Amino acid sequence: PVDYYGWNGAYWLNDTDASGQNDVEGMGVIDGAYYRFEFRKRLDSKDGYDWSLIPGETVGNLFSTTEPPFLFAQLWDIDTQSVYQQSIALQLMRSDTMVITADYNLTSDIYFNTGNGIEIGANGINIYGNGYKIIGSGTGSGILIDGYNGTGIRNLTIQEFDTGISIYGGINSVDHNITANYISDNNVGILLSSIQNEVTNNIIARNELGVNVTFSSNSIYRNLLINNDLQFYNISGNIWVDPINQLGNFWSNYWGEDLDGDYIGDTDLPHEGVDNYPLLDPSIPERYGPLPYADMWMVGRGGSPVTIQAKDPDGRIISVDVNEIGLNAFYVENEEWELGEASIMILLAINPEAPIFGTYTFEITKEEDTTYDLEWFVSAVGDVLFERSVENVTLEQDQTDQIGIIIQEAEDPAPGDPPVIVEPGDVIRYDIDAPTVNVSRPGSAEHINGSSVYVEGIATDDSGVVSITINGIDVEFTSTGNPTDPNAVNFTTMVEDLVYVENIVEIVVTNVNSNSTTVRRTVFRDDLHIISISGPMNPIALGVNYEMIGIFADPDDDDTHITTWDWGDDTTSAGIVDQANDTVTGYHEYDTPGVYTVTLTVVASDGENDTTTWSQYMVIYDSSGGFVTGGGWINSPTGAYPEKPDLSGKANFGFIAKYKKGAKVPTGNTEFKFHAGDLNFQSDTYQWLVIAGAKGKFKGNGTINGEGSYMFMLTAVDGALDGGSSVDKFRLKIWEEDEVTGEEIIIFDNQMGSEATEIGGGSIKIHN
Repeated sequence: PVDYYGWNGAYWLNDTDASGQNDVEGMGVIDGAYYRFEFRKRLDSKDGYDWSLIPGETVGNLFSTTEPPFLFAQLWDIDTQSVYQQSIALQLMRSDTMVITADYNLTSDIYFNTGNGIEIGANGINIYGNGYKIIGSGTGSGILIDGYNGTGIRNLTIQEFDTGISIYGGINSVDHNITANYISDNNVGILLSSIQNEVTNNIIARNELGVNVTFSSNSIYRNLLINNDLQFYNISGNIWVDPINQLGNFWSNYWGEDLDGDYIGDTDLPHEGVDNYPLLDPSIPERYGPLPYADMWMVGRGGSPVTIQAKDPDGRIISVDVNEIGLNAFYVENEEWELGEASIMILLAINPEAPIFGTYTFEITKEEDTTYDLEWFVSAVGDVLFERSVENVTLEQDQTDQIGIIIQEAEDPAPGDPPVIVEPGDVIRYDIDAPTVNVSRPGSAEHINGSSVYVEGIATDDSGVVSITINGIDVEFTSTGNPTDPNAVNFTTMVEDLVYVENIVEIVVTNVNSNSTTVRRTVFRDDLHIISISGPMNPIALGVNYEMIGIFADPDDDDTHITTWDWGDDTTSAGIVDQANDTVTGYHEYDTPGVYTVTLTVVASDGENDTTTWSQYMVIYDSSGGFVTGGGWINSPTGAYPEKPDLSGKANFGFIAKYKKGAKVPTGNTEFKFHAGDLNFQSDTYQWLVIAGAKGKFKGNGTINGEGSYMFMLTAVDGALDGGSSVDKFRLKIWEEDEVTGEEIIIFDNQMGSEATEIGGGSIKIHN
């Protein structure tokens, strides 16, 4: 054994700490591995006496256990001449450097007592930390890369080395990816002495120097640099801003203002010329990739989880525990806090140089019944201004407590005191009852003729109504103006597209505590109506006979029905009716390529009737019928771009669409640029192409400004062909579907309601 505090050959000399406990540290070697441990005298033993080894005993033995390894040491109290046995958690310490030549997954924390921790020994190595730590003794590098390429380091905590991660080699060591790591308490967090490395989504905290960049062509963005003595050293030629999303890094020492509400600083930019898009919200990087676990996020030990949401006076989400960060603008939404020993501590740190005055609120919700003690503190970067404890608070299932802390400016602060004072708020108990909902229309079993029904009602809740949805769609609501119930609200809307004989209308009202009440009404349709039409979803080759099926409903079981299919090509045919199952079938073969609408009419023997058009297009193509090309420009009219309806101006286009021999799906490319609207559309895939006389039409999918997935349909008219009216014409419609309703949301359409726009220059050609 090695005693750091004084071993005299028989026992450790007296080493009493401030609490009167005898505190002894030692080190032992078991199977070639070093173990560091600490002996601490129990509080119920006689104070002031030394631990002693029994003559001939070793320091201890390692016992097999399913838990983390523990060292059981027999310790001798000289005064009582008795033996104590105490278990001490072990920390594995290595005295050698680990050289990694294949992908490596950490399965536990690793402690290094000297020199480098991990050294990369091959190209393309990935180190997966899995949330574990490597901890040094103040020397060497946690991870050393010198002369190899393509290393990945992910989800690893690196602490207490001279340098957390060192990358050497200049142009001979490139393409390393460092992401989602927690690098803290080193002399230097990350050293980049090479090129083309990517450092993203890391927390780099409490190092003497956060990031040291000595070569160019590195990318460092979406990181959190927190309380490093010197945040960074940089040479020119490195990228500190995400070039796609225009996101920089979060700097704990940056207190600029956000002028446009995007949580990116706009004034007093830090390190100007390096990071011109500093993040004011440290949760932003998590939207583009995971952030590592760090002790500064939350504090807690075991127990039942509760959810805490904190808001600053401006209503912005902030973190519940800012620990050593010293911020009053740290936004983390709905963190889960592990309830430790039935006690919760909330720490709110105020920046004394730029305090945000007002009421800070903390909402605490528990999924199961629990009792807890609540302690909360306010500090001005270390100076505790207020402390309060609320004992034996019982939080019922799904109930929320709210506490408020008021921060305001002191009128006459004492010399040396922070320039803010605190007034405690009360614990407010939210009402756990769900909202009360009274639906006046429709009734519990409403009968209608038609496909829509009017819905209205009144809802109220002591804590306030925050949302009302009807069949999953948000609806507006307004106060009833009732002075005896100021929280009561009216809601009215029309629910449409009720296509079945029996339909459900579901009203959900939610309060501020996320408790909700659901009311359902059944609506019956008493009229003859077509429920649905189905047919081929893919384009049909010319000359193919295809099938359509319609389903209808008629409450009168004694009715018989006559049906008619209108195929959209100036022909109709009678449907084949299954009277017992209320279905109708039709067959048709087109003789001309085109895009057609199909309509079904059902007439009952009592005179009732209904007509519905299929929601899809019937696309008939001829793969040998030619192809279409075009290039030029149009004058895009006002209203074509609904997001900015007042815009108009020149828009360029270029396209080609054709069927390759034997193919069922066309190929080609379409590009469209509307300069005034900063809209650049690029096609990805085509679905179908139809050439009919002077007109070509095709449909597909594409992106706008390189993002998203949108549908488009392009119509082109060759004015030189018969039926082309001697003028080339162009129309582009771009849209997406509402995820809830399925309705089209028009993004761009240069000729709404008409066939096409005359082009301003260029040409369109139908090739036969």
